[in-house]
Amino acid sequence: MEKKRLIIISAIAVFVVLVLIVVGILIFNYYKEKNNVKVFDIEGIQKEATPYENLFVIQCDNASKVVAGDEITCNVSINSNLQDYSIMDDVLEYISFDYDLGSFLSLEDVSIKSPYHDNTYSQFVLDTSEDKKVVLKNNNRHDFHKNVVCDDNTESCHLYGRTAFNSSNNSKKDIYDDSISNLIFQFKIKVSKKAKYSDVLKIRVHNLYYYSCMYGKTEEDDVKNIYKMDEGVYEFSANKLLDVNSVNKNNKLLKDYKVMYQVKVSSPEAVSVYIHYNKDIIGGKLESGKVVDVIGDAVGSLKNKKSSKFVFENYKNNYYYFVRFDDKAGYVKYSDVEIVPDSIRLDSVQENRKYYVYNDEYLYNGPGLYAQDNKVMIPKGTIVNSNIYHVDGDAHWLYVDYQGNKGWLLESRPIPYVNVVYGSANRIEDKKGSITVGENTSLFKYALSNEKIMDLPNNLSLSYDYVTYDSNSSNYDVIYYHVVYNGVEGWVKS
Repeated sequence: MEKKRLIIISAIAVFVVLVLIVVGILIFNYYKEKNNVKVFDIEGIQKEATPYENLFVIQCDNASKVVAGDEITCNVSINSNLQDYSIMDDVLEYISFDYDLGSFLSLEDVSIKSPYHDNTYSQFVLDTSEDKKVVLKNNNRHDFHKNVVCDDNTESCHLYGRTAFNSSNNSKKDIYDDSISNLIFQFKIKVSKKAKYSDVLKIRVHNLYYYSCMYGKTEEDDVKNIYKMDEGVYEFSANKLLDVNSVNKNNKLLKDYKVMYQVKVSSPEAVSVYIHYNKDIIGGKLESGKVVDVIGDAVGSLKNKKSSKFVFENYKNNYYYFVRFDDKAGYVKYSDVEIVPDSIRLDSVQENRKYYVYNDEYLYNGPGLYAQDNKVMIPKGTIVNSNIYHVDGDAHWLYVDYQGNKGWLLESRPIPYVNVVYGSANRIEDKKGSITVGENTSLFKYALSNEKIMDLPNNLSLSYDYVTYDSNSSNYDVIYYHVVYNGVEGWVKS
């Protein structure tokens, strides 16, 4: 019995050892295969390569809006005009190229991706260990010749077993997972903070070698496509001013903005044009004496200066004109320019409208905060008419005639003067009707005011002749009705 037990234990031990050996061999072969990168005859590829211009293209996302210090994504990919070229279906085997980013760009990362789907290129090895060089190798060591199927009638062959998918719903062409059609080199590039608007930023790809193969039944039947491209260059600049063909958030072209007035560079030296009124980034220069069109203005952020009453003197160092010139648009400082006399345009005409002034408001001498004047005040509660205006962002400057005094008022809107308190003119609508008041309803002396005249009886029905809206409420859902109760004029709040 004891002898039999020893035999069984020995047999189990031998079996376990054999299993461990087999598993060890499988694991060894797996990692050997995984880590065994195919060897390519690089010298042979370079000697056989056929020159081909525009084989690859370089494209950078949002290059026209890059600011110094930004990160930008740039792609190197096969020229889309070659999508029907025979090499697009070949098995991609090898690509290498050098790159140069110049003085103002630095590489953060480089990777490969598919333009169509994720989780691809598992058989490819990307090597970026050498400075300013990218190498991509297909590490698939399968014998493709076993998978070639030929049609004897048409003498055409194809390689089965490759993963293919359709590139789009509108395309009948299949894209192979291991083909050049399915490959993009993606560069994450950092723009130096020292880059200026006048600097040319350049991405240069050169010494590019490409090798793909259309496999046949035997190695002698293979068709190897080996190309080279001497150089591809992509140039752009940072800190660019807006193009007048660009659009605002309301899809309105900057070139279609009406001119409000003109300003002239008053400095004896060229002055800076900034890309934004809250960013101290120069996008260009205006020479001395240059006259440009003003299409808006803005106030840059200034800590601890926001108050219930706007005083221009507190903000003039942060005041900008939004100007258009030479097919560009940007911001110039108030201190660098001066208003061109008699240049304020009065040809932006609308139908005559009524506006309610809900705070004491001084007339401005022009359509901009720069023109603040303390000579003529329009008292709270006054109704004025206007049929001439200027639009600046979402704000309306209204040209009015108050008791023979002509000037400008600002309609109450949130943009573009987000950094200041401004504007006290509210649009009035001529609406006649009646309203029944509920409990705790008051009659106010002014619209948009808490100055109460009296409390009103519950369920009182009142006639109104016009209304105005609280522009600071959400969706303008607070309404003030102009009414008369027992001979007393006032406003009821909805």
